[in-house]
Amino acid sequence: MSNSERKKQAKDVENQSSKGFVLGALIGGVIGAGVALFLAPKAGKELRRTVSSEVSSLKEKTGQLRETAVTRGTELVETAKKKSQSISETVSKQSTDFINKIKRNEVVEDNLEEQADMTKNQQNDQIQQMLDETKKAFDETERQLNH
Repeated sequence: MSNSERKKQAKDVENQSSKGFVLGALIGGVIGAGVALFLAPKAGKELRRTVSSEVSSLKEKTGQLRETAVTRGTELVETAKKKSQSISETVSKQSTDFINKIKRNEVVEDNLEEQADMTKNQQNDQIQQMLDETKKAFDETERQLNH
């Protein structure tokens, strides 16, 4: 498992833990409010009014939590988009640079091969010329000795 996969998995676990905590807090709040209301010694009308008030308060708090969650989620999505775009651009640039280096190296290699072939041909020409000169000198010496 690569390092980036481990980080992603850790973030997923962290997000699940955060969701679980928020859900637990909401459920615990509702249960706690209900228990407190029903255990408190109050008259029927007063109890209904208190329950109604608490339900309204709970609806408001839930709406606020939902808005906060949506806002935070949107921010996280935007951040993820920016980071992935930045990573994509970096990888693309590095790939292009790498390909260009390879192409430059191929050109240099081709040039070196051409130079090596030229040097080899020049050396062969020089050797042949020296052999020809040596043969001429040998023939000249042999002709002078035979006459």
